[in-house]
Amino acid sequence: MAKGWISINRKIQCHWLWQEKREFSKLEAWFDILLTVNHSEQKVMIKNTLFTVKRGQSIKSLETWSKRWKWSRGRVKRFFDLLKLDEMIDYKTNNKTTVITVCKYDNYQDKRTSNEQQTNIKQTSNEHQTNTNNNDNNINNKTQYAESVFLENWSSCRQHYLKQPTNIKNLNFNERNLFTEIKNEYNKEEINDAMQTLFSQERIPVDAMVLRPKHFLEKFDTYYTGKNNTKIYGSNV
Repeated sequence: MAKGWISINRKIQCHWLWQEKREFSKLEAWFDILLTVNHSEQKVMIKNTLFTVKRGQSIKSLETWSKRWKWSRGRVKRFFDLLKLDEMIDYKTNNKTTVITVCKYDNYQDKRTSNEQQTNIKQTSNEHQTNTNNNDNNINNKTQYAESVFLENWSSCRQHYLKQPTNIKNLNFNERNLFTEIKNEYNKEEINDAMQTLFSQERIPVDAMVLRPKHFLEKFDTYYTGKNNTKIYGSNV
């Protein structure tokens, strides 16, 4: 059997070959798990519940995996059961999401030599701070852009329903967490679909008509129909 390492950067998920619309094979699905699980511990807010996602874990729902792989939810679960039986992963499903833990995750990571580690340690604090700031700025800029377009579309939907101009303030902390969670699981067309579904109803719940989009974000799954309906307002999220 051939031995040795082939290091694959996580950025391969952004490559056009990886993003080709297709039904994943079992091997591709396994690679996708390895590329997707956390390489460091993070906290994630899902439906008003804060989860700590450890190294080697993922907290995506069965629905999210089924969309990524073009599989049914049942097929995803059977695949998880198969991986668990082979001691490749462990997973637990609750009423909010599914937590996957890759067994022996460190075995899939490249073991750097002590010299390489020492070289990395010797990088200057200024270089480290610059990289950190640039990464933070990039993340913040993308998040702020997505949020601003979402708010613009929300305002357009309200205006379409009320037949008069309507404004809205920026998302608050809890709303921003909800929006980030939704943005990570659904694409802009799907968010459009859910928003349109809400505002196309003959009677919209009173809570949804306040200036804050909290109602929509908390009940997103209620309004998402899974269909790409014709838009009733302008640009996409």
